[in-house]
Amino acid sequence: KTLLARIYQDEPRSPQKSGGDGEATEEFEIPEDKCGLVIGSRGSKIREIQADTGVGVNVGSRDTAVGGMIKVTLKGDKGRCDDAKKIILDLISDADNGQQGGDAEPAYSTTMTIPLDMTRKLIGPQGSTIRDIQDRSGAQVDVARRNTAVDGMIEVTLSGPKESCEIAKDLISRLVEESSHPAETVLMMIEESMCGLIIGARGAKIRSIQDNSGASIRIDKRNEARDGKVQVTITGSDQQCGDAKDEIELIISEGGSKESKTRSSMPVNTSSRSTFQSLDVV
Repeated sequence: KTLLARIYQDEPRSPQKSGGDGEATEEFEIPEDKCGLVIGSRGSKIREIQADTGVGVNVGSRDTAVGGMIKVTLKGDKGRCDDAKKIILDLISDADNGQQGGDAEPAYSTTMTIPLDMTRKLIGPQGSTIRDIQDRSGAQVDVARRNTAVDGMIEVTLSGPKESCEIAKDLISRLVEESSHPAETVLMMIEESMCGLIIGARGAKIRSIQDNSGASIRIDKRNEARDGKVQVTITGSDQQCGDAKDEIELIISEGGSKESKTRSSMPVNTSSRSTFQSLDVV
């Protein structure tokens, strides 16, 4: 029998007893592209199955796939393991038929391709980027193994509500597009006294600017200042650099206004001139 046929066979495999009364460990396989369906958005579906049946459910990672199939392991009462297995196989069968039972939203799955060299960028350090996309979209995102690439392109499967999949697809497309363009670099010179305003308490303000704009910002150390000014390096797309630059200029402008008000409330020598310059662009 083929692996796919074996999934839907009526008789389950003989479970491996784990040593307790009525407890068992049972293993079976599901198609690799159905993992997201069983796991659900942020693990919601697999938690639901475990809560309903009282069985521990473990879906193997994609790098353990053999012949396009992933191993699922159930641990618990023998009868409840059978219930959990039936729920999972029914879920897959309904998805294959393009429907889900009850009032649940119809299952949806779509694929897209990205350049092979973008897979690390999409996954991110320790999976941080792909988790962020899943959290923001509500869709399950599965990246095919690198050895399945065709003509330098690799397949990405999106599962979940259709709207969530479309959001995830848009986020991934934007990530690829931004990464395909050479990064722009904008240099700015700011007054040394403005560094604290831009950095903020424990770096809070500069992190906020980076999050809002998507650009990377580096401020030289004060001991590297030239004529009382410090260089700021902004890296990113043209739009990202522009947004970051605008926000920095606004902070400097507001900081300069507050400084002027403070000075105006104090006696000053009218012959002196302020040496503050809000911003020089290199």
